[in-house]
Amino acid sequence: MKFLFLAILLSVIICNTAFSQENKVKVKIQLKDLADEKIISSFGIVVFEIDRALRLSRPSSNGSLSFDLLPNKKYKITFEKSGYVTTEIQFNTNLPGGASLGAPTQLTFTAYAVRGSEAEAYKKDKVFISYSDEILNFKIQEPNSKLLKSDSDLLIPLLLTNRDINKEVNDLKNKIDSQVSMEIPKMLKTIEKKIKIIKNDSAFWSKIGNAKDSIKLVTKQMIEKVKTQAMLTGLESIESKEIVYQTMSSKVDSIIDKKQNVEAINIIEPKDLEIKNTYKSLDKRRESIVMARQLLEEAKLCCKTKEDSLQIQVRELKLNEEEGDILVVEQQLENAKKQILLQEARIKGQKIIIYSSFVLLFILLVSLIFVYIQFKAKKKAFTLLERQNAEIQQKNEEITAQRDEIEAQRNLLGTQKTQIEAILVSLTDSINYAERIQIAMLPNCQILNNIFKENFILDKPRDVVSGDFYFFKVIENNIIVSVADCTGHGVPGAFMSMLGIALLNELVDKFTEAHKINTAELINNLRIKIISALKQSGNEGEQQDGMDIALYSVDTKNQILEFSGANNPLFIVRDSENYNEKEFSNQVSNFQIVEDSTSVLIEIKPDKMPVGIYTRMESFSSQKFKILKNDRFYIFSDGFSDQHGGQNGRKVKSRKFKELLLETRTLNMNLQKEHLENFITDWKSHIDSFDNKPFEQTDDICVIGIQV
Repeated sequence: MKFLFLAILLSVIICNTAFSQENKVKVKIQLKDLADEKIISSFGIVVFEIDRALRLSRPSSNGSLSFDLLPNKKYKITFEKSGYVTTEIQFNTNLPGGASLGAPTQLTFTAYAVRGSEAEAYKKDKVFISYSDEILNFKIQEPNSKLLKSDSDLLIPLLLTNRDINKEVNDLKNKIDSQVSMEIPKMLKTIEKKIKIIKNDSAFWSKIGNAKDSIKLVTKQMIEKVKTQAMLTGLESIESKEIVYQTMSSKVDSIIDKKQNVEAINIIEPKDLEIKNTYKSLDKRRESIVMARQLLEEAKLCCKTKEDSLQIQVRELKLNEEEGDILVVEQQLENAKKQILLQEARIKGQKIIIYSSFVLLFILLVSLIFVYIQFKAKKKAFTLLERQNAEIQQKNEEITAQRDEIEAQRNLLGTQKTQIEAILVSLTDSINYAERIQIAMLPNCQILNNIFKENFILDKPRDVVSGDFYFFKVIENNIIVSVADCTGHGVPGAFMSMLGIALLNELVDKFTEAHKINTAELINNLRIKIISALKQSGNEGEQQDGMDIALYSVDTKNQILEFSGANNPLFIVRDSENYNEKEFSNQVSNFQIVEDSTSVLIEIKPDKMPVGIYTRMESFSSQKFKILKNDRFYIFSDGFSDQHGGQNGRKVKSRKFKELLLETRTLNMNLQKEHLENFITDWKSHIDSFDNKPFEQTDDICVIGIQV
């Protein structure tokens, strides 16, 4: 046996090893230089699985490297090469959709390494490369195999894209430099050509020469004129010559400047500029007069003849006239300045008025716009208000109409309520009277107390009247006890119960000393009577009214119990020491037991057909048992076990009912009845999750228990 176990274990290990080898993914890698795409023969790699290093490897002499990895995993490989940036790739070994499980799979790709100098341009410590279909693919190593696409992202390598962009930028710079280097010589040549044209233009240079000659000629003429006047007036000192020369030179310079700036002649200067120029000319004239007076004083000292004295007086008069003219001009200038100030003040006031007008116009315009917007808003609000008022008016009319209709309906409902209340009172009175009739038809409990000292009757109708009823009657040494559950509850069930009580009284009275009581015969005859009373034919669609009943008779003389049931069973609770399984197995094939440490509950099952028309119309069976001391017998309707409630809103069920009977086995019958009532009340008191109210009673409840 041990050898067989070892052989099985060894075969499992071999199969797992072979399976794991078949499912490995063969990885083949090459590393190339990104610049020249040459294969790098010596480099190192580290394989990681979720940041956990698995292996260190070196390639073969031809620059390729192969190793095995597990399928359906995520891996990372880093490439190390001196002088190159560390390259990192990430991929997974997911099997493609077309690859069969266990088929050998190979993963082939080429990685690119970047030199340190190239990587600096990209400012990256690591280069991440994704692979396209042409680089990364799965291939099934089978004849006529197909190339399968990878599940990884199919992207063009980012580094290759950056290198292409850098190359385009460099090409563009070289192109611009070449164009600039070509255009500058062309521009220089053009300028040189224009300079040559100007140099060779004799007319241009002749005009410039003529202008210079004209300026020199005018200058000489004016200097000669000044010298002539100086000689006539006797001013031949060096200072006067220099002053006159400077004055003439400045005039000549102004003439030259005016000739060089021809466009300035056509410009009309403002008055303040004219005043400034006039002040300058007056200052120059005043300086000339001062210098002339100094010369005149020197001439007075040098005066020798009377003629010289007369000439000096004439010159002094001319100087006085000149000074008078200067004073007049200065007065005129002051008047002009005052007029200018007045005009400026007037213009400033006009500007203030204009600006104020513009501001006022702007404010007025803004105010008009604001007023217009407010007007539009108010108009829109007014229109909306009118529409809302119309809607409110319409709704008021509708509400008024509805109010009138509701008032009429309320009056009608009031009338109907009064009628319904009257009908309800009448029905309630009728039902209450029917309850009195039903109670009157039920047997007197004293009959049961005279025979069995320990007994209880638990009768809880769902409504005022009940569809469940109990029946017991004494005939000589026998007592018949039964509990019936009629079809329906309330008033319909009450009619059926009264019919059942009447028919049972009629049938039981037929049994005599000579004609012994037979429970099966009694239920068979009851079925015949009910079918006849309800005129049931068994046709399809006909209402199948009837009842379920549990009925037994007790022979008090011989201590024999005979039971017959239609859908309702009999429970017998017996002390464990008195229980004999053979007694029941020899007589009854249809029974079930539930036991605890001291007691046994025996369920005598009924015939599975009702008392009434039914698809199965066989005769009812009866079963007899010997009665022992302390035996307890329970017959009941299904109302107790079908009651909804508890924490989960479920039924009590038959099993729970049996457990309750066994738990209260040691109590007397009255306390047992009280315990059952308290249990069913507590069971109903839980809140129904559907309507947040306590559970209502589901059906009529009727239980009879007796103890021998």
